[in-house]
Amino acid sequence: MPGGAAGIGNSNNGNVGVGVNSPSAKLDIATDELVGALQLSTTVGGNGMSSNPPGVGISPYAIKVLHTSYDAISQTFLTNPTFLLSATGRLDLGNIAAFNPTRMLNLPGTGLGVYKSANTAITLTYGNTAGLPGPALNCSGTENFAIIYGTVKALQITPNQKVLIGTDLALGDYKLYIGGKAIAEEVVVKLQTNWPDYVFAPDYTMLTNAQLRQYITENGKLPYLPAAEEVAENGVALGETQTQLTRLVEELTLRLLEMEKRVQELESQLAEE
Repeated sequence: MPGGAAGIGNSNNGNVGVGVNSPSAKLDIATDELVGALQLSTTVGGNGMSSNPPGVGISPYAIKVLHTSYDAISQTFLTNPTFLLSATGRLDLGNIAAFNPTRMLNLPGTGLGVYKSANTAITLTYGNTAGLPGPALNCSGTENFAIIYGTVKALQITPNQKVLIGTDLALGDYKLYIGGKAIAEEVVVKLQTNWPDYVFAPDYTMLTNAQLRQYITENGKLPYLPAAEEVAENGVALGETQTQLTRLVEELTLRLLEMEKRVQELESQLAEE
């Protein structure tokens, strides 16, 4: 034992010591960091006896702490508190002085991790993710990360960064899937293609009125826009549809201006007769 201390000691005030000749607390344990101070092992509902000296049995209630109005239970490493369980059930891990006392679980900057395997985990971190100085919920593995409300999967994020809201379907090459209606004050679509102001360029060529009439007769729709069957199957691409509608409006404006010019020419000819 450290310092040549006895195996078990006690004092007249009822204190019990393990490795301490004169215990100064109700239970005073002396050890070193290689051996560990306490080991609890069980075979009921667990994986058998622990082979690692500092280990703790994983059976239900291997450690169970009940509080009424007692002071916090704390363990210290050197002079810095590293673990604290308050009388109200608040658990502090790490630099206790920096934590918010109103939170029931306080974690250090390295965060909290839940692991299924070496490659499948969920970790809550702060400031240790590359390019992200603030808090982050990090997920790894081949399964979806889900937020469940009751028994309903309200939100899911797939390993290839697709976001699903109210649906399990993630067909096609999209990033957001919503199983229901959406409402917003404003939606901005930033296109990768050119806005169709090129219609007003001198070298732009559009269908003649006769060609446009023939196209509508043969196809039952306007050019540039998807057919009703395609919309029913794939939906409407808002950015592309708005671009082509603008193109049609600009072509229509040119047709109206050309028609006005033609009417003015005819009126001038009639006035000369």
